[in-house]
Amino acid sequence: MSINPEWLDEVLELRRFCVAHELDGYEQLYTIPTCDLTHKYNGIGPECFCAYLRAKIGKLNPILKPAALIHDVDWDENNGSKEWYHGSNSRFLNNARLCAKLKYGWYNPLRYFVSYKAKLFFNAVETHFGWYAYQKASKK
Repeated sequence: MSINPEWLDEVLELRRFCVAHELDGYEQLYTIPTCDLTHKYNGIGPECFCAYLRAKIGKLNPILKPAALIHDVDWDENNGSKEWYHGSNSRFLNNARLCAKLKYGWYNPLRYFVSYKAKLFFNAVETHFGWYAYQKASKK
């Protein structure tokens, strides 16, 4: 598999961030070749969203991108079980909250706003539609 140049620089930067801050699940980012990571990562949002929309969501929520990288790898490496599904989504939420804490001090309202948006994304993925997308990803 060749490297997807669209995501290469971003994936390398996000992987460094995840490892430096020991986000939950960061270990798996080094068990997967970089060229595969560039194909697993699609930004923030489901695969059914067009690249333009995912790019806009990512631009509005850049601090959530490291959590999204681990989440995308989780979903690509999934075993199809409900436990893995909920674990992956919970890991996204916890990692997103950690990213908010790392970026903003306790006194900064943006810290809580980012955590709130992470919870909204978590709630959206934990729906029936999220489960359907997860099952579809597990059949790849």
